[in-house]
Amino acid sequence: MKKKTIFDILALSAMAAGIAVGLFFLYKDAPRPERAKAPEEAVDSLTAAVSAQATEAPAAKPVEAASTQAPAAAAQAATMQPAAEHAAAAGTPSATPAGTQPAAEAPAKPTEAAVPGADGPFSVLNCATGKMNTLQRKDGALSLTDEKGAQLWSIPFPTPLCAMAGTIDYYANGRLQFLFISDGEIRLFDRKGKEVAEVRRKLDKAVRIGPAIYDFSKRKKYNILTLNTDGTIDMYNLQGKKPNGWKAITAPEPIASLPQYVERKGKSYWWLSCEKNCYLYTFLGGQPVKTFAAGTSPGDVTF
Repeated sequence: MKKKTIFDILALSAMAAGIAVGLFFLYKDAPRPERAKAPEEAVDSLTAAVSAQATEAPAAKPVEAASTQAPAAAAQAATMQPAAEHAAAAGTPSATPAGTQPAAEAPAKPTEAAVPGADGPFSVLNCATGKMNTLQRKDGALSLTDEKGAQLWSIPFPTPLCAMAGTIDYYANGRLQFLFISDGEIRLFDRKGKEVAEVRRKLDKAVRIGPAIYDFSKRKKYNILTLNTDGTIDMYNLQGKKPNGWKAITAPEPIASLPQYVERKGKSYWWLSCEKNCYLYTFLGGQPVKTFAAGTSPGDVTF
């Protein structure tokens, strides 16, 4: 009985070993579940997949200027706005944001430099020789040359002239000086290039064209006429004062030149020619008293 029990135990052990070996091979051949990737590995795989798609996909078209900017690009554009303003201020056109209308440019004001031939040359009489000389500002210098082109003098002169210059006998002694306007000031120089400092006067308006010189009394008491940068015309004496009762000449259209002095039946007038019409003014300026068609001359009409 005891011997039979030992054989039973051995048989059971052999059976258990066989079952274990069978389970081992069964587990070995069975499919196993894939291990979940760590976060870093998942990111690397996504990046690789996106890179592969980008390589295979056709190149993207550039974004048109009218398209809407992404928030980051819009923030960058807002940061760069002062620079654009500086560029615009420097004369460089700045880009207009999509969907907005460009701001209307303010009309440019006429300046002295905008007048062709503002710095001459001007023909002036040399009282010492009786010959016509040439007064001119060029390369920051004011100079006088004789009738043969020889330079008589040259002085530094940084500010532009106003398209006119003439001669007057300031001391009423037969010796002539050269009168002109620069930087809104009346200036007077003698034939040797020395300035008559007592005449230098600052006018109350910036001048575009002038001076037209007049001696109405024929007694060396000079008056001048100026076209100002504000589009009006004024009269001054050499002390920079306007005559009593004077009113600035204005017109219903832009004024591009100084008026013509006209005498008719013992009275004095100003005749102003503009693009659309011609206008007649009394001697003391103001508004026109009569209007005529463009191209009309004072000799064509009665007044």
